[in-house]
Amino acid sequence: GINQAGRSRKEVELIIQATPKDIKLTAFPSESVKEGDTVIISCTCGNVPETWIILKKKAQTGDTVLKSIDGAYTIQKAQLKDAGVYECESKNKVGSQLRSLTLDVQGRENNKDYFSPELLMLYCASSLIIPAIGMIIYFARKANMKGSYSLVEAQKSKV
Repeated sequence: GINQAGRSRKEVELIIQATPKDIKLTAFPSESVKEGDTVIISCTCGNVPETWIILKKKAQTGDTVLKSIDGAYTIQKAQLKDAGVYECESKNKVGSQLRSLTLDVQGRENNKDYFSPELLMLYCASSLIIPAIGMIIYFARKANMKGSYSLVEAQKSKV
């Protein structure tokens, strides 16, 4: 300011401390996924400096702190045991905020589009074996032989 003695000027830094705000906890692609899907659980906090984000999976036996990168935790090939309540705690020196979501993992037996490997193998084997048995019966009748027969002999009788 200006006064009769002269001018003076001073700069000060104003630091405003606030608790974390605008916390969002999301599951991508959804909070309900199928067994085997990849899920990303992400926690973000809006524009508050020096905020720590802690992701946890809640359980009756105790919470498990998840190893997240920039507030994101990836579940590769979700299993039924991954279902449950996930919690995000965003905190700084002034305070903290919590958000939670429930992840639902649906088993494969509920998915009608799923073929088990055993069923697929049985289908492929039967599609090869049934025509082969049919050809053997056809050539056995054509050769008109009792007991064993030779496919070569059956082919000669054709010519």
